[in-house]
Amino acid sequence: MSSRSLIILALPLIFCLGWGCERPTDGPESVSVFQQLQDKTQSRKIAATSYPLVAMAGSITGEEYEVWMPAKADKIPSAEEIRRLQSSDVLLTNGPGTAYATWLPMVTLDRKKIFETTTHSFELTDFIQVREHKIVHSHGGEGEHSHFWMVPHCWLNPRLALLQGKEVCDKLCEMYPEDADSFRANFEVLESSLKEASKAADACKDLLKAKKTSLLLSDPRLKHFARALGAEADCLLWFEPEELQLAKEHLQEKIAQKKTDGQSLLLWARDPTSDECDLVSGLKWVQLDLIESPDSQKGISRRVKDNFKLLVEGVKASVEIKDGSQ
Repeated sequence: MSSRSLIILALPLIFCLGWGCERPTDGPESVSVFQQLQDKTQSRKIAATSYPLVAMAGSITGEEYEVWMPAKADKIPSAEEIRRLQSSDVLLTNGPGTAYATWLPMVTLDRKKIFETTTHSFELTDFIQVREHKIVHSHGGEGEHSHFWMVPHCWLNPRLALLQGKEVCDKLCEMYPEDADSFRANFEVLESSLKEASKAADACKDLLKAKKTSLLLSDPRLKHFARALGAEADCLLWFEPEELQLAKEHLQEKIAQKKTDGQSLLLWARDPTSDECDLVSGLKWVQLDLIESPDSQKGISRRVKDNFKLLVEGVKASVEIKDGSQ
């Protein structure tokens, strides 16, 4: 095993999942029989733990396959959903370094059906650990313990979304070789769109530099987006509405820490409340799309790209406010 693999296995969020049935006895005849049984039992049903993976897989397979995910990523699936997970041909996940579905370690699934889309495609530096935010959980009878939080929203960075999409395509081509040519053709469309989003990210990066604009994030879920811009942005921990006085103190502290003669732009990872809008009224802000649920009007690559469009609009509006022009 390579040193990189060992390092990735040492990431703080490691899944505790059961193993599936034993493999059949080796031998040409048994392998052939096993393959025949496998072909007959394939349901063309693909499960995923996040909406972006559902969208990627769906754009690659087309309508001939059922691609789905449990209704809530932060809740243990219902009994019916667990049965659907167990009967699906594969479960696409982010992997431990960007774990998204909090229920995954608590559900017994066939380990051979779980495919992690980041474990082998990402470099160690592509994972983002947030030391100021921890999660507390327990494994079996070990009692509660905490881990630094790993940012799961890697799809907000088009370069990483493209790596995930390639992994999904390769896995599906391996599983359903009869449709591999169609899958690859569909992936080329997704690939082209995500490359356009990468170009949009590069243009935003140049704009931020030209306008001397620094970013402040409402919470760490937008760190992969900021990373796509080459910006190691400061972040608050406003996952949920905060007590306003405390939130005001945190905001003032973060702004005071910025040593720049330019401007700051606050990026929201959620819909701010009216009180929070009043709190940040002196600071230009933009609400971005975390791409956690379907949008009937837009595909995933369009939504990834549109986040950079929103940023451009926010930077330009911020410059107008600073200059006093309309």
